[in-house]
Amino acid sequence: MESALRKGEIPRLPPVVPEELSSIRTGIYIAVFERLGRKPRGRVGSYLPTKLSLAEEIIHQTVRLLETFPFQKEDLPHLMYELRLTKSPALLADLGELKPDAGLLVRTSAGKAGVSLPSAREQTPDKRFGEACAHGDINPKIEDTRLYMFAVETITEDAP
Repeated sequence: MESALRKGEIPRLPPVVPEELSSIRTGIYIAVFERLGRKPRGRVGSYLPTKLSLAEEIIHQTVRLLETFPFQKEDLPHLMYELRLTKSPALLADLGELKPDAGLLVRTSAGKAGVSLPSAREQTPDKRFGEACAHGDINPKIEDTRLYMFAVETITEDAP
């Protein structure tokens, strides 16, 4: 993101990519926050991988972030970044099985999907279900839903 804002170019994969970035295939979410107060500035991602490697996934989602949310070069010193790596979703029998540190996926038989990522603030499973339904434009009163849980690993790094 910084390369794109500072130099006006999207980063390319280097000729040699570290194994931990080239051999792993996982879904990711990228979030940007204001350093002071941790106010959210944007988040994009997918609970399933869309590219062949983690390195490609990070570049792809960074481009989506820049296309979706307005950032300026002057913003960079005031931003911090968060990368969330997701594992494959597992079917839940009911909301009571949801762990606080796991992601929640709600899917419908029509193919709609909504996600609620774990938060630092306490949220009940019902509130997270409502959040996921809102993100996926799902009306659980009239649409058949299935619940899934997925592990989330969070990596936070301050911008320079």
